[in-house]
Parts: sequence; structure tokens; C-alpha cells
Amino acid sequence: MPISRLKSTLLASVLVLAGTANAATLLNEGFSGTLANLATAGWVITNQSSPAGSTSWFRPATTDVFAAQDGSTNYLAANYNSGVAGGTIANWLITPTFSTETAGLVNLWIRSAGDEGFTDTVKFGFSNGSSATSDFTLGSLVTVAGAWTEYTFAYAAAGAGSIARFAIEYTGSGDTLNQIGVDSITITTAAVPEPGTWAMFALGAAALVAVRRRSAR
Repeated sequence: MPISRLKSTLLASVLVLAGTANAATLLNEGFSGTLANLATAGWVITNQSSPAGSTSWFRPATTDVFAAQDGSTNYLAANYNSGVAGGTIANWLITPTFSTETAGLVNLWIRSAGDEGFTDTVKFGFSNGSSATSDFTLGSLVTVAGAWTEYTFAYAAAGAGSIARFAIEYTGSGDTLNQIGVDSITITTAAVPEPGTWAMFALGAAALVAVRRRSAR
């Protein structure tokens, strides 16, 4: 094998090992079950719109407004019926608790109906494990695009025994919101190499040095 190719192969092997060790999936929800299933699994849905409307988060019965990413109705939706005309909508979807002992990522897909004349907006945020909406630290208002769009949020390691929840608040004026959908929420820990992996990394680095030395002669 040519020296340059060997060097590239060693480097690729080391990087793959360092990037994949210890990654774990804490949550993987595609919303194929019922709302009762979600509640049993620890999800919290709370509509704090003022005044509250006739619906909260729901599983669409048809794909008439829009479909899930896979073309089905397997997603959660919220719409203007969360509140009333002239009111303020604040409809919360909150994940079960998950460990924050190590750093990780929350990944989700979201879209709006994209109808002209309406602007659908949300906020995202974390709590320290509480489901009380007052305990969430939320980001700024985000306008939801009219096509499925991926969002990723990183969280830092908070030490042994620490937990969190993640929330999506569908919020805005009852006169301007229309409908959004949320699909494919996953929470994964960041990859942290084990001591053995670091040893292999060092071994690979040493091999690269050896290759360089040989090629320099």
C-alpha cells in the first residue's frame, strides 16, 4: 500500500473510533402511537393559551393539511384552535426527563402549513427536569418554515444525577397562527471516547509519526 494511502487509512480509523465511542440514544420518538402512550412515557402536554381554545397538541387524522416526513400522519400538530381569535396562544409540548450527566443533542423536525397570510412561531428550551412551564429557559421566537426543517440543540454536561426536559412552546397571536407539525424527536449523548479508544488514538498517532519519518528518508 502506498505510504500516503496508509497514512489516510490510519487517520480515518482513529477518527471513526474517537467519534463513535459511548454515544447513546436517550429518546427516539416518531409519534406513531396515541397521546395516551405519550403520557405514559412521561411526555407532558399543557395548553396555557389565554383564553384556551378547543384543542391542544393532536395526532392528525388525515394528511389534508400536510403529511409527516414519511407521508403518514405520524406526527404531532398544534393549530390556531389552541386559543381563540384575539387571544394569545401558549401551547406546550414537553419531553420526558433525560439524563444530562454527559453533554448531548436534541434533534427534531418541524414545519408549518405555509399558508400565505399566517406566521407560525415557536420557542424552544430546557428545564432542570421540572415540567412546570415557569421553570423552562426558552430561546428567542422562531418562525417555522413551510417545509420540514431540522433543528439541533446542544446541552452541556451537568454532573452526576442531573436531568432535564426539553420543551416546544407553540406561541403567538390567535389571529396570526395557523398550524405546525413536530416529527422525529431524538435525544442523544455526545460521543466521549473511552480510555481504550484514547490509547488506540495514541497508537494511531504514533504510527502516523512513524510513516512520516519513513517517508522523509
